[in-house]
Amino acid sequence: MFSKASRRKLKRAIQENLFNLVFMPIYHCQSEQITGCEVLIRCKSHDLQDTRPDVFIPIAEQYDLIQDIDLWVIETTLQTISRVEHSLQSQLPTFNVNISATELHNKQFPKMLLNLLKKYHVRPSALILEITETSLVEVGETSITILYELKKTGVSIALDDFGTGYTAFSQLTRYPVDCLKIDKSFIDSLSQDSDTPKTTINAILSIARSYKLETVAEGVESFDQLSYLREHGCDKVQGFYFSQPLAWDTFLAELKKSNGRINAQQ
Repeated sequence: MFSKASRRKLKRAIQENLFNLVFMPIYHCQSEQITGCEVLIRCKSHDLQDTRPDVFIPIAEQYDLIQDIDLWVIETTLQTISRVEHSLQSQLPTFNVNISATELHNKQFPKMLLNLLKKYHVRPSALILEITETSLVEVGETSITILYELKKTGVSIALDDFGTGYTAFSQLTRYPVDCLKIDKSFIDSLSQDSDTPKTTINAILSIARSYKLETVAEGVESFDQLSYLREHGCDKVQGFYFSQPLAWDTFLAELKKSNGRINAQQ
């Protein structure tokens, strides 16, 4: 439980727009071209200085402020995309935005998202909504309906932290998911002597191929990890081996550099 003082600080930060976004590049596993990014929120409030999202997000969830943060992240991301969509055209990356489990119970969320896409003239295919596997543990038919309504807007859906929850592979057919993101804990474990992490990763990659789902490995921090994922058919990767989260201008510069390098090779 968090104190009411924490709630007041967070509410003030929301009201005064004291957040900013950073962008974690996502790379094609084979070519190492930047194909997209995961959008991450940071708080620049003096009261919450150096407070990580894994601290202030639970505060927001406890005090019913999380939908305000979801909305801010989505709208700010769409504003960012709208400024570069025309100039980048076919080289526009995808933007992965995390949404809270609360939105899976919010019947107005798909309509709100569609209205924002229209407002900023952003093509839906540029946006990927990430939901955690654990948020699906107790979903009912209403939540599944909302997921399908979100798919109708044209956005994609990624299942984040896959392998850490209790989703049976057979359940994947119930959800309109396009991508599985392999949790960092499995990637970290690749350096261990045990074969269990490799078996788990191989199973995830195999089932993803069976269901024609894209795979992204999170938390790649070494060449050995990257090599293993390449060898076993992972589609994309992200992690400190390539880059830390970047400010927008820096990410855009890296994106253009990446596109230029790939174009020169063709």
